Amino acid sequence: MPSFYVLSTPPQTELLFTVALVPILYTFVLAIYRLYLSPLAKFPGPKLAAATLWYELYFDVVKVRSGYISTSEFDSPANTAWPILQRN
Repeated sequence: MPSFYVLSTPPQTELLFTVALVPILYTFVLAIYRLYLSPLAKFPGPKLAAATLWYELYFDVVKVRSGYISTSEFDSPANTAWPILQRN
């Protein structure tokens, strides 16, 4: 039995490693793009909201559906901030 058979890893292990690594690497690259390279990166706001969709999911599922915030209250900050944004 040649020694190179002992040192090589099984193809299943390499495939499993690749399948596990690709989504992690994709998520990391996407977060870097959204935080620093995207045209929307210059706008202020929470970095978690800019990098992922978890912030939006939290408001949709936890706050609105459980009754902590009604949909009219959720839209009101945009309506109240508009006159402030118009002033120079």
